[in-house]
Amino acid sequence: MALVRLHSVRDFFRIMFSWKRQSIGVFAAIVGLIMAFAYIYTPDYEATAKILILPQSSEGVVVSAGESKSTIFPVSNQDINTEMELLLSNQVMRETVLSFAKEGKKGLGLRVERVSWIDRTVEKLKYYLNELLIALKLKERLSPFDANVALLANAVAVEPIPMSNVFLVTLKAEMPRTAAIVLNRLLEIYVAHHNSSFTKEEGVKFLSKEAGDYYSKLENVENKVKDYQKTWNIVDIKRQIETNIALLAEFTQDVKRNEVAIESLRNKISILKEDMDKKKRDFVITKEMRSIPAVVELERSIVPLLVKRTELLKTFNPSSREIGDLDGQIDALRGEIRKEILAAVKTDEMELETLKVQKRSLQAQIARLQDENEALNQREQKLANMEREAEMLEKNYILYAGKAEDARITKEQRKEDLASVVIADKATIPVKPSFPNRMLMLLVSIFVGFFAALGTPFLLEFLDHRIKTSGEVEKILSLPVISYFTVEKS
Repeated sequence: MALVRLHSVRDFFRIMFSWKRQSIGVFAAIVGLIMAFAYIYTPDYEATAKILILPQSSEGVVVSAGESKSTIFPVSNQDINTEMELLLSNQVMRETVLSFAKEGKKGLGLRVERVSWIDRTVEKLKYYLNELLIALKLKERLSPFDANVALLANAVAVEPIPMSNVFLVTLKAEMPRTAAIVLNRLLEIYVAHHNSSFTKEEGVKFLSKEAGDYYSKLENVENKVKDYQKTWNIVDIKRQIETNIALLAEFTQDVKRNEVAIESLRNKISILKEDMDKKKRDFVITKEMRSIPAVVELERSIVPLLVKRTELLKTFNPSSREIGDLDGQIDALRGEIRKEILAAVKTDEMELETLKVQKRSLQAQIARLQDENEALNQREQKLANMEREAEMLEKNYILYAGKAEDARITKEQRKEDLASVVIADKATIPVKPSFPNRMLMLLVSIFVGFFAALGTPFLLEFLDHRIKTSGEVEKILSLPVISYFTVEKS
């Protein structure tokens, strides 16, 4: 039966003992294969060298002993990255390969000639695969020279050393002596290429021309800025916008107050007209009417007449001449009140129209300020764009002018045999291969083989469905086992 779980330590040792040959075989196979690879694989050797980048003074001169610290420009990450890219450039690689070709060497010797049948078979497979890729136009055919250049580029690696002006150059090869020779030759050509790149007369002319072009563009943009400011009378555009915003807020408040006054006056006129229409003769003097001074005075004149009429009614008949004369006087005064109210209504209507005109004027001023603000924002944006363009041109001008001056100074330095990069540590012949590390691989193979050998018996036991113990017989047949015997394999 297949193994589902361990019931006791006895089961563990039984399984390990039953499959001991297979377990030992797996362990031996893993250790053997890994160590066979370690001894068959052609070792790789790494030669290393260090490049030092010297800081420069503000005059572009390489710093030497006694230089004032206040005038020193420290080496930046951009400087280190520039030098690493220069070292890995295609021109440096091609010149290195060409230098060996001039000495009559067919290649660089980075690879050992394959002699074993395994190596020759692998090389043939690589060759046919490469030809297939070329036939499918997935890869271009390289000349022997270009192939050596690509091989050298793949073998070289650069890495900056943190917190220093130094970067590390590593070259990997299958021959230790070749690795050191090729790397030192590469560094010599790199230093020469660096000096020539920074001291060419054409480079100085190119940088000076670029600086002059950017200066002309800068002057042109600055003149455009001045003309634009003069055309639109721009002194302080931000302050103009802030002033307009303050006026807008003030005019908006005035419009709100005007709307409140219009609404109040419109309600007053409506109430007065409604009162005049409802009560033709005996109308009551309302609160709105009392706001008219003449109406108040006339109302005061009517009150004594009304009191007198009340007294006369006690004595005379309502149709009597005395009462009639008194009523005529009262009606005349009421007519005057009506006239005064109607005159006040006309005055209020005129005032209402005036308020409406004021409102339209304020709204027109608000619209004008909004349009002016929008125009000012557009001008501010356009002016800001021109100023940004001028700032960018100024930076480029300073950059190219500085580079042109550095190139000119470097050219003068070359005459005195000075350089800003130095080979701080030349490559030496490596003693030990970088890969494979046989001792490490032996330890790893033993570790991996041990755990594989430990797990193999349990895997095989799980896959094996044969009956091995009396307990399994009892479980399958549901019958007790009286006795059993084992047969030893001879």
